[in-house]
Amino acid sequence: MSASLDTLPAELLYKIFQVLDRETKLSISLVSFYCRAVIHSLCWQALNTKAKELRFDPVQLRSWGWEEEVHNFLSCNCIDIHLDFKPFRSSEPVTVQEVRAKKDESIHPTCAITPTKIFVGSTSLADPTKNTSIQVFDRINVRAPPVTFQTFEAMTEVHLYCYENTLVLLERRTQENFITSVISVNNFKLSIWNTETLELVQYVDFLDKIQDIPRDNVHTEISDVAIEKDSLAVHVFVTNLDWLLPDEVIQNPQSKNITLFWSLDTVNPTELNVNFRTLIRKSLVEGNICDTGFIFLNQSYFLRYLSGLFASDNRPKFATKIQVFKAKDLEKVQPWIVDINQSDVLDFGDCNDDSLKLEPGTSSRVAAFNVYNSTFKIIDIVKREPVLLVDLR
Repeated sequence: MSASLDTLPAELLYKIFQVLDRETKLSISLVSFYCRAVIHSLCWQALNTKAKELRFDPVQLRSWGWEEEVHNFLSCNCIDIHLDFKPFRSSEPVTVQEVRAKKDESIHPTCAITPTKIFVGSTSLADPTKNTSIQVFDRINVRAPPVTFQTFEAMTEVHLYCYENTLVLLERRTQENFITSVISVNNFKLSIWNTETLELVQYVDFLDKIQDIPRDNVHTEISDVAIEKDSLAVHVFVTNLDWLLPDEVIQNPQSKNITLFWSLDTVNPTELNVNFRTLIRKSLVEGNICDTGFIFLNQSYFLRYLSGLFASDNRPKFATKIQVFKAKDLEKVQPWIVDINQSDVLDFGDCNDDSLKLEPGTSSRVAAFNVYNSTFKIIDIVKREPVLLVDLR
């Protein structure tokens, strides 16, 4: 078999091997050096495309044995990475360092991960001032003790976001009125840091850009932040106060939501290259289906997550959708709506939002998992249709 294959032109084998499944490609790569060279060409070009589109981190790929330049197929791990799930299979033993929360310590729900570091926030509940700190763990030397990155003198809710060498730190100071529990966007602070030097790049001024949002009888907050290659999005969210009477509620407060955008160099963030780009409103409210406050961003698309109740055949249903913008033409191109899921509502527990993930780079694919009906799907947001549906029941 190998002799007959080896007599065929590499270009023809390349076309044939393209349509084979993963396991068959792996098997053929072991038939002969000639076949392995053709399979390697397929894998190498696929990895190069994913690295170029930033669907994979190039730094991470190189650490696993990928080479971007033309190279000998015997000197790399391109086939193992693309077809054999390296580093999760056939890899060296992984060193694991387990770090548990201390007594009377609360670990914050978000962390930021770079190829070399992990940033984790925590609050000491034993201290009367309830100090908050951010620790940096070394991913290369996992046994090294963490380094304290930032400390806050009072309890502060922190959320961490990163891309390449840029860390975005969102702080919410606990200065709200505890009697009425009004959340004010004035108590949020946003800053940009260099993850390699751990130095402050700059604090991000955003209050002067949202002066026209309502401030009376509403909550206002930064509900979510998204960072992608050279782009930062910050979502300002407006909701009703829970104790207001119906005649005190402003009409559709979510329609006042605003998303702010900055451009920056995520590889080498400096104060000079962080620039405010634009803001968009266009927050969708259709009956009870409206903006939830969560956003997603890649190089091609910006998404707002929507959900709410509606009636069909006189029966209540819960729907989840996304509002899609083109990332390069946020103001010019009209956004469109993509349906994610809908389910019958028998009680309040049936109103479950989906867990969403927008594929990085230039992809138009969104993954969605719904706990209510135990389904996982991948949706093409341009074609507005699923490309994969898995029923996990």
